[in-house]
Amino acid sequence: MYFEILLIVCAAIFIGTGINSLIEARERAKFGFHTNAVVVKLVGEWSRSNSKITYLYYPIIKFKDNAGSDVQGKLEIGTFPPFYYAGQKVNIIYFENQIFPSTRFSNVVGWLIILLGLGILSYGITQLY
Repeated sequence: MYFEILLIVCAAIFIGTGINSLIEARERAKFGFHTNAVVVKLVGEWSRSNSKITYLYYPIIKFKDNAGSDVQGKLEIGTFPPFYYAGQKVNIIYFENQIFPSTRFSNVVGWLIILLGLGILSYGITQLY
């Protein structure tokens, strides 16, 4: 009985996290400044997620903001192996002094988290009865 309730609580957390991710992506897409940018260079950094340490490559990009002045900054999403290369042109969203990639698949992670939560929820409900 406690295990099933724990599953339902975990499912609610996953679903809430996925919905929050979708809402944040929607806000960035709606209120952010969309522009083209050029990758200047890649910077590698060690990143810690849970107990796993990985080396991620973050592109440093250059673009003009809505006032027309040059801005250079680090993309908020790092990858391994490097997804970007120097000189590459990318579409970005500049939102609250942060730089995010603008792709068609920006919402995929949010939807995957929601689907995982729904799967856990359905399993927890079936175990209750």
